[in-house]
Amino acid sequence: MAAPFGRPRTTPREVCPVPPGARGGHGEGSKTDARNERSRGAMEALPAKFEGIFRKHMLMPVTGVRDSAYFSILDDEGPAVRKNLEQRLAGAREVRSA
Repeated sequence: MAAPFGRPRTTPREVCPVPPGARGGHGEGSKTDARNERSRGAMEALPAKFEGIFRKHMLMPVTGVRDSAYFSILDDEGPAVRKNLEQRLAGAREVRSA
């Protein structure tokens, strides 16, 4: 069954297939359009730490120049983030099956 808006459902491994720090670094980072409140809220709910805005970061084909919001998850934060994500996805499955 497809998720809302035709997006496929995901598992914690698909969302975060490699734990932060597993690639030999000390964490992972992610960016989104600074105007995208839904994506920013999802990152904060993981919880990923908001690092700041990189202004006029990218040239986009339709909207022109965009600001990017950066988030990070350090290697020692990874297990708690994964556990939180797994619990949230399990709860969402229970709601759908009810």
